[in-house]
Amino acid sequence: MATVTLRKVGNSLTMTIPADLAIRKRLSAGQAFTLVETDTGFRATRGSEELQCQLAAIERAAKSEADVLAMLAKA
Repeated sequence: MATVTLRKVGNSLTMTIPADLAIRKRLSAGQAFTLVETDTGFRATRGSEELQCQLAAIERAAKSEADVLAMLAKA
């Protein structure tokens, strides 16, 4: 886990990613990310927004039906 810093630039906020994390994840300036809001905060991904929305919906469904999924896993 890494701690990031938000800074105000004009009417927007920018996020500073630590250099060691950027190197490990092969990040570079100008790369586009999709921010997906989750129950616990945000997730930044390099995938498409549509795919991330679909994955978030699957995660919500899995959490709400965890008991059913656990029963199916035992079968």
